[in-house]
Amino acid sequence: MKKKTVFKIVLVLLPILAVALATTVNSVTVVDKATGTTAYYSYFELIPDELLQMLPPLAGTLCIVTGVLAIGAAVSRKGWWLTGVKWLALAASIAAVAPILVQGREVTVLPNVGVPVMMLAEWVAAFYAARQPEQADDNAPRLSDR
Repeated sequence: MKKKTVFKIVLVLLPILAVALATTVNSVTVVDKATGTTAYYSYFELIPDELLQMLPPLAGTLCIVTGVLAIGAAVSRKGWWLTGVKWLALAASIAAVAPILVQGREVTVLPNVGVPVMMLAEWVAAFYAARQPEQADDNAPRLSDR
């Protein structure tokens, strides 16, 4: 396969895999140190009584939107699709990691590390694909053919 086709497949598959991982029931672990309990949630569930409870659902939603834009980038030749994929993938990975960086004293939120890693890989793939120069079509008339 051509390198361009492989990048299109990777650009579409990474957000789909991230969303599939985010929908599992145990993708976010919440440890309450005060009571000693552990609860498991999906990225799309609100975590009760937590300061940053909207960040995992935001990360999951951004993964879905990134996947939609990646499909648009694979079908279309417009460059703004890849720009959207690149920045939304970065925003999704930051939103997925933020509960780890900003932890409370009593409650620790540990999201699955696979989602931000896949979205950072999506950012790298979109960054690399956006830097590739557009190849001319083989059927397009050339100056020497005129």
